[in-house]
Amino acid sequence: MTKPERFLVIRSWERSYSPALSVKKGEQVETGVRDEAWPGWIWCRNDSGLGGWLPEELLSSNEGGGKAEGGGIAKTLEAFDTGELTVLAGQTVEGNKHRNGWDWCRNDSGQEGWVPSDCLKLA
Repeated sequence: MTKPERFLVIRSWERSYSPALSVKKGEQVETGVRDEAWPGWIWCRNDSGLGGWLPEELLSSNEGGGKAEGGGIAKTLEAFDTGELTVLAGQTVEGNKHRNGWDWCRNDSGQEGWVPSDCLKLA
């Protein structure tokens, strides 16, 4: 884990969906469409039918280990939580993970989740 950085929220963001999908390493998921607005993310569903956006690089095809394709089955290469964090412009947050245009952040109340990087500016 990298050292947390402090960010100023320059554009408000409201989480897109709830509940969030949380997967374990090695979990099997059904892959769906790729996100056209946010390259590198693919919609996935677990065995219970709960869906969320997962980074493509964390998915491996069951057939020989290549990249997962939409409409197939993949296994997760590591644990991942798809939860997003609602933030307001002017707020400050800490972030310590970055993936495909998103940062994992924690607000002063201790809530955590992904925030689009273009909503943030280093404080």
